[in-house]
Amino acid sequence: MDSVDLQPDDVSVKRYYDKLNDYRNLDETHEGTVKAAFQHVLEDVGQDLGWTLVQEHFMQERSTRVDGALKNEYNLYHGYWEAKDSDDDLQKEVTKRLEKDYPKKNTVFQAPDRAVLIQGGGIAFDGSIEAISSLHLGLRFGFNGNST
Repeated sequence: MDSVDLQPDDVSVKRYYDKLNDYRNLDETHEGTVKAAFQHVLEDVGQDLGWTLVQEHFMQERSTRVDGALKNEYNLYHGYWEAKDSDDDLQKEVTKRLEKDYPKKNTVFQAPDRAVLIQGGGIAFDGSIEAISSLHLGLRFGFNGNST
């Protein structure tokens, strides 16, 4: 089984925090901008595992669009991603999306400072990702190779 083994000193993790700082310094903190930083982390993780991050993926069977889906060469899903900005109430957004039939097996809801990971229909991680070590924990725990 494939697994993510990001370390706090990995280039993609450091780049995430550097990009967030760049955006803050430019006073650009809206979702369309800050989601790009996390997108690059997911692309790096996916590439290492032979997965591709498909952005703005529409799931016909659920009639919903996710900000990203990690898929392998056999078109199997390994995880989903929904980005928010710091001004959003992340818990409220998670609840709203899950009520709309969002995937519940391996979905990360992410804001620059916090992430909520849903696995197996329940919350597997809900915490701060303001520190490099917590981003590492959340991603390592999240995209662990379980097809969804």
